[in-house]
Amino acid sequence: MKRFVWSCGVLATMALFFPARAATAQGVASAAVAGRVTDDAGAAVPQAQVLLINTATGQRYATRSAVDGGYFIENAQPGGPYTAEARALGFEVVRVPDIRLSLGQRLSLGLQMKRAAVELAGVTVEAQSNPLTSVSRTGASQFVSESLVARLPTLTRNFTDFVETTPQASRSSAAGQNNRFNNIQIDGAVNNDLFNLGSTQGQPGGQVNAKAITLEAISQYQVLIAPFDVRQGGFAGGLINAVTKRGTNAFHGSAFFARQDEGLVGNNQAGLPFGKFKQDQYGGSLGGAIIKNRLHFFVAAEHQARTAPDAGPDIGVDAARTTGIHPDSATRFVTILQAYGANAGAFGQQTLPTPSTNVFARLDWQAGDNNLLTIRHNHLHGSDLSIGRGSTYGFSSNSVDRGNRVNSTVLQLNSTIRSRFFNELVLQYQDIHDERAPTSPFPQVQVSVRSDTGAGNTAPGPARTLVAGAEQFSQANRLDQKIFEITDNLTFAMGSAHRVTLGTHNEVFRFQNLFLPQSIGLWTFTSLANLQAGTAATYARVLPFPGTPTPIADFHVRQYGAYAQDQWQASPRLAVTYGLRMDVPTLPDHPRYNATADTVFGIDAREVPSGNILWSPRIGFNYDARGDRSTVVRGGAGLFSGRPAFVWMSNAYGNSGRETLTLSCLSRTANDAAPAFTLDPSAQPVVCKNQVSASSSALMTVNYFDKNFKFPQVWKFDIGVDQELPHGFLGTFEALYSVSSSTLLMRDRNLIGPVGADRNGRPLYGSIASTGIATTSFVDTRFDKVLEHYNGSGDWGVSFAWQLQKRFSNGFEASAAYSYQHVTDRVSLTSDIATSNFAFDPIRFDPNDPESGRSAFDIPHKVTLTGTVNLPRGFQLSAIYVGRSGTPYSYVYVGDANADGYPNRSGSVRGENDLVYVPRSQSDILLQNAADWAPLDRFITNEPCLNLSRGAIVKRYGCSGAWRQFLNVRLTGALPTLRGQHAEAVLEVFNFLNMLNRNWGLQRNPVTSSASGPDLELLRLVGWDTATNQGIFTFTNPLKDRPDDSASRWRMQLGVRYEF
Repeated sequence: MKRFVWSCGVLATMALFFPARAATAQGVASAAVAGRVTDDAGAAVPQAQVLLINTATGQRYATRSAVDGGYFIENAQPGGPYTAEARALGFEVVRVPDIRLSLGQRLSLGLQMKRAAVELAGVTVEAQSNPLTSVSRTGASQFVSESLVARLPTLTRNFTDFVETTPQASRSSAAGQNNRFNNIQIDGAVNNDLFNLGSTQGQPGGQVNAKAITLEAISQYQVLIAPFDVRQGGFAGGLINAVTKRGTNAFHGSAFFARQDEGLVGNNQAGLPFGKFKQDQYGGSLGGAIIKNRLHFFVAAEHQARTAPDAGPDIGVDAARTTGIHPDSATRFVTILQAYGANAGAFGQQTLPTPSTNVFARLDWQAGDNNLLTIRHNHLHGSDLSIGRGSTYGFSSNSVDRGNRVNSTVLQLNSTIRSRFFNELVLQYQDIHDERAPTSPFPQVQVSVRSDTGAGNTAPGPARTLVAGAEQFSQANRLDQKIFEITDNLTFAMGSAHRVTLGTHNEVFRFQNLFLPQSIGLWTFTSLANLQAGTAATYARVLPFPGTPTPIADFHVRQYGAYAQDQWQASPRLAVTYGLRMDVPTLPDHPRYNATADTVFGIDAREVPSGNILWSPRIGFNYDARGDRSTVVRGGAGLFSGRPAFVWMSNAYGNSGRETLTLSCLSRTANDAAPAFTLDPSAQPVVCKNQVSASSSALMTVNYFDKNFKFPQVWKFDIGVDQELPHGFLGTFEALYSVSSSTLLMRDRNLIGPVGADRNGRPLYGSIASTGIATTSFVDTRFDKVLEHYNGSGDWGVSFAWQLQKRFSNGFEASAAYSYQHVTDRVSLTSDIATSNFAFDPIRFDPNDPESGRSAFDIPHKVTLTGTVNLPRGFQLSAIYVGRSGTPYSYVYVGDANADGYPNRSGSVRGENDLVYVPRSQSDILLQNAADWAPLDRFITNEPCLNLSRGAIVKRYGCSGAWRQFLNVRLTGALPTLRGQHAEAVLEVFNFLNMLNRNWGLQRNPVTSSASGPDLELLRLVGWDTATNQGIFTFTNPLKDRPDDSASRWRMQLGVRYEF
């Protein structure tokens, strides 16, 4: 606490020493207007009354010009239309009508007054300002206008769909940063799923494929990648900053209905129709005045009723080579489980429901000039029935029933004190509840099969896994998040060139996470014959630690933040913003003490990284090179501090080694053989075969954080040029370099260290038997993984973007962009569980010291085209095209090629993560079957990343999936209505390229395994040759590119919309 108080003092002292001369700033969720009031000769007009009036709501912002004629208006609500007025004794009134303000815009508006002997009617002038060249813009960003939100095609009606219009954003990753390091704000308040499970994409409701807020409520938003304004925090990746709609003096509203079904979806490449499917989305909005010019309301709601087939591919629907599984194998699996008294469920295509409801309400009270109080509430309720199908193929008994409920209330007060001090206060309370439950009572059963053509006629093909029973990660899984936030920004002028902001941002979170994977059990079998005989290969179960109640990770996070900033108008052409932000995350709760871990490893699991200060200095500039804003050079440098996914932090509270024990019966020796097979949920074994107690079979897993660990921090350096071009186009070039200051790394303290190396130079952490089974040399065999989280560095990335944009007043907007990036990191952190993050990181050498390599978030090339246009006869057309490089992936072994305990040791996460050595020739590899060489060699030759790596261990994520592209279009046509109302028919086509040609628009993905994360399994380790110190392998013949059956089809959405 002393450090926090001391640091606040430093920031306050800095504020006092800012030069006493004011520029202007816009609020986090607002806009600003500033300029000078002058007379005919250009001399200052002091004490002129300046009014900014929203003609739609009556909201008035009033101020007076300073001695030098300067004025500024802060915290103006985005939108409009506004009228600006200036009045002074002896001058004609000057008016500037039809001003529209964009979120984050700082409008420079000079007001020139004419002298008059008597007061005249006034003079009206025209304001011209492009928000894309606003003086407030410094680093890389994208503005999504109200027109684009309303008119671009969207299948899900999720406002974040339009993030794709940002050149530097791909797959929710901003400039190649981990997508969990993003932040989402709505009306200045955090709107993240802070626990940040991978399935949520950082949004509340993401687990059930619902949207966080109805699209009817969204007005406009920014995508900020490098904003050098210290008020913007909580992210090391990107920030989505949105504002919502509000009521006006005129009653207005909307109603809409949109439908999709199987008749509006195209056939796949094989000519097969889509499964039974229907999605209806309907809702509306209403806004108006309760008291004209004072009190306004706005409400919006929508409901989605959706039933859709699983993503597939499906047994019996698609070719056996596509699924890797023949219907005969699936039928036999069902029959065998029936003999054990269990219902595996269906294996054909399944129709799954995904309903959701969104409700939004907002109330605005204009408490006199310059003061606005807003209260809003956002509610979401959704559910989703899902099933995993791919290389691991789930039967319907393995489906997961998810539920989600979100309530968020925000209070925002924008006020002005004595026309000099502008204050922005935001309070929020948010409650998020997620639960996922299995749909079957018996434990998960999975069995390996080969691609075959039935009747025991085995054909070449990769191994696949059939799965039934309670899904292993859903057997006990519940999450509650409670979030309280308070932000206050005070901005005031100091002289005529400086604008100072002092602010604080504070958050209090409480997380309660029940997560007991395999609490019912997990059985694996190597063949259907072994399943029928009841001979399990492995058995795993997570058991409560003796004497421990239900092990819930229950912990608080309190983060305190303070910042000071000066926005300095150094000259009429140059604006400089510089400031310092400080965030102090604290964790007041402590995990359980593990005396054994303390004795063996010197680990006090109670210690957590609390109170480690995150400093974020930043400086940005905006230079008007010609004085008319036709050429703007801008940029900056700064440190950005984000939050980790708090699911990672929860691993320390749920895995001190005193919450659960991991029972792993791996059948390597007589003492850890799988017990007698049973599917009775009440009689699941708690020991391995030939063992008498859980303590002799089960292992402790420990996850902990170095006490000096800091949340992720990234330096960003940006330079951009905005150039006005002929015919009203704006050209932009942006260059961004980022480098991590502190990133999250992990090491397994239970590994002794390399005990040797194989013939290819790969370190070995144990021995490998002639059967290919590895035995790891552990520090202590009572423990499974002992994972330390600590800070490292070495992650960096570079991004270049070229963009051409044009905005017209008649509804035409167009943008074309190309971006290139190269991003490297040491660990890509693609999973929720610490063990998975460690296991899924592809490694060549030392797993405890991962080398820097290409990131899983690296998408080198992206092309983006967007446009909206008004056509004759009341038609409107809009479209978005995105083409980008494919997903990075690696090739790994099936088996533990470096004997580090992955995949043989872990019960729930196999972790096939050892990168393959690529042989030069047949003599450079030992194959169990010599006939495997020809197809293996052919496969290597046809895969560029492998062919270039012959004679070496392949690089991490050195391969790229196929180019991905989509074109979505929207056409609307006006329908006859009463005067003052508007109705339109809506036709949207998604993946329009596939409609034009069945071979276009295919979304191809590498077929990865759940055991290896985002990687392909090329070779299976089946033995070890001690004479040559190398493995013996079989070729798995992986499926490199398979079209995503659902995403590769064109589909239509028909609808109608009514507005008044």
